[in-house]
Amino acid sequence: MFVYRRNGTMRTLAVPTDFTEGAEDCTVKVTMPSGRSVDWPCGPWNRRLRPSLDDRGDLVLLGRNVQFSGTVVDPETGCHAIVRKPGPSLNFDAWHIYQDSALVFEYDFGSTDQGGSYISQQANRVVLRPLRRVSGDPCPEMLPSVVGVG
Repeated sequence: MFVYRRNGTMRTLAVPTDFTEGAEDCTVKVTMPSGRSVDWPCGPWNRRLRPSLDDRGDLVLLGRNVQFSGTVVDPETGCHAIVRKPGPSLNFDAWHIYQDSALVFEYDFGSTDQGGSYISQQANRVVLRPLRRVSGDPCPEMLPSVVGVG
């Protein structure tokens, strides 16, 4: 990724990939509303990434993935935090980081009269979900109110 500053300087920034080991062959078991379990391919974590900035100037890269929502990167140091879902899910996606929460679009998820399942293509609810630190050392100044482990 290229970082352009207002003063005219430019540098490159490596997008973190350390959490994607083995993701190419990944499938997750997803239970549909009908109760049927399906092996769903995880897909590339970086599909259709939406770049933005959080309120501290960190680069936020979020996209649609079964396991990972994306990453938050300090453009000065390269220190990063992975934004992942609490469990494999097809029915919600993070779209933006606001303070210590993720702005999440939730999609209608249900069963059809014929016994099949569906996931809406349009969000039917928008919520703020608090972020929490699961492991690792936090980046200095990044998401300062996300403190507890576990």
